[in-house]
Amino acid sequence: MNKLAKIGIAVWTILCFLGACSGMISVADKTNGHMSDAEAAGAGIGLFVWLLIWFFPTAGLGIIALATRPKSQAVALSPKSEVTTLCSDCGKYFAGTARFCPLCGKAQTI
Repeated sequence: MNKLAKIGIAVWTILCFLGACSGMISVADKTNGHMSDAEAAGAGIGLFVWLLIWFFPTAGLGIIALATRPKSQAVALSPKSEVTTLCSDCGKYFAGTARFCPLCGKAQTI
């Protein structure tokens, strides 16, 4: 659903942008580029309506995209969950248990 919501947001944004542009072109054609104050106010209100028509569905799809995104797979390792071993020869710690130290190569007594 996450990918579908993102595609929906992109398509909806493009359609609303094209709708707003076609409305402004239509107003400009009808007024020959010279709008009165009332026509300019109407054009501004029209753009605001397009903004509202775009915003609410986009916000809804954005919430859906956030709610359905995959959970992070990062797992924090606590110090208690990982076994560490102290090398008897080099004195350094290494993860897990091994017969030979992965750092210096000396045999370990387990």
